[in-house]
Amino acid sequence: MVLTLALSPVTVFAKTQNESEETKIKSKLQEYFDLELSSIKDKDKDALQDLGKLFNNDDIISRKFLEYEINRSEFLINSHEEDGTEISSFNNEIDILSISIKDKEASVELSLNQSIDYNFLKEPFENEINHKVKLVKENDQWLISQDDYSDNLKELFGFGTDFNSISKLGNEVMSQAEDADVPQTWEEKRLKIEGNVSGHRSSDNVSVLGVPGDKWDRFDQSAREDAVYYARKYTDATNSTSTKNYNNSQFKAYGDTDCQNYVSQAIWYGLGGRDSSSKDYPMRRDWWANTKGETNTWNWTGTKYFFNWITYNDANEDYGIHGRESKKPNLIEIGDYIYVPGHVMFVTRVDDDNDNSITDYEEIYISAHTNNQKDKNLKALYGGASPDKLGMKFVFIYGNKWNVEEY
Repeated sequence: MVLTLALSPVTVFAKTQNESEETKIKSKLQEYFDLELSSIKDKDKDALQDLGKLFNNDDIISRKFLEYEINRSEFLINSHEEDGTEISSFNNEIDILSISIKDKEASVELSLNQSIDYNFLKEPFENEINHKVKLVKENDQWLISQDDYSDNLKELFGFGTDFNSISKLGNEVMSQAEDADVPQTWEEKRLKIEGNVSGHRSSDNVSVLGVPGDKWDRFDQSAREDAVYYARKYTDATNSTSTKNYNNSQFKAYGDTDCQNYVSQAIWYGLGGRDSSSKDYPMRRDWWANTKGETNTWNWTGTKYFFNWITYNDANEDYGIHGRESKKPNLIEIGDYIYVPGHVMFVTRVDDDNDNSITDYEEIYISAHTNNQKDKNLKALYGGASPDKLGMKFVFIYGNKWNVEEY
């Protein structure tokens, strides 16, 4: 005898109704993402106001989320208008990871996969951003109440940012970065790397300032290529905080604050560090790390600490890594790094697309941690925003001055 089990009419109805609500929610989210990006594409600030129809305007928190999205989009439109950035087309694909509907409230976790055609790129910029969205149902319409996500622009200018003041602040910060002492040509930069300026000599074992045992290790092309190899090996392009590919057992991973730790390791590897118990390259007392995260200073893991340390070393011919900042990307090459307040990214690729032998902002590709990036176009990662509006600094790495007595 065969027994046939069937769902009750009530269960079938509930399931069908739930599927219908999920379809409505996904449609609402698709409208939201498409409307926001199309407004930026068309540089249409008036169209951004239509986002208000998709949000729950009866709730003060929801209105703050709406305000952030409108102001952020206007910020990008302003930047695009100033430097001629254009979006010719785009595609947003939503992958629902989980959805929970209870009465008139819904919570959705999704992956937004974006493909954007910028006029400064030969191929579409592909990016994946995870969102956690909350919605409420009013008058048979689902409305967005919250949208939590993290991308490079939001890491820099988070929820609650006053975008009206950013341009002034960014320009003020960048104006403080004088380029007078920064090399203006590749030849000048190469001399510094090779160790033939400010008393440096090209031999590793020649005294830098007359102190016995002083050494100068160049961050030359070979070192840069090694550093890039390492940087690509220990990250991925998931835009996540996962450290599953961060499997160098010689160091501690710092979860959501791992960006400088990652950059320090890449530079260390380029200079000769390797995955062994001795680490193969001497670490300074003020620039070192171990599996427990123990350290005497924040120079290895702190973005501002490392930046201040290497630029001080360079200006004062002191011991340690030498680096210099510039407000221009002209001389950036693989192995250098990018600094924005609170975050650093390692340069793993530079494309001279216009064949002018100068590195342009849009030709720089970075790899990073927190969030994980791998060979991502720098300008596109920030939505096409210009570096002056981001307070961005381009940092050259020259080499490492050290002495056996200092380690």
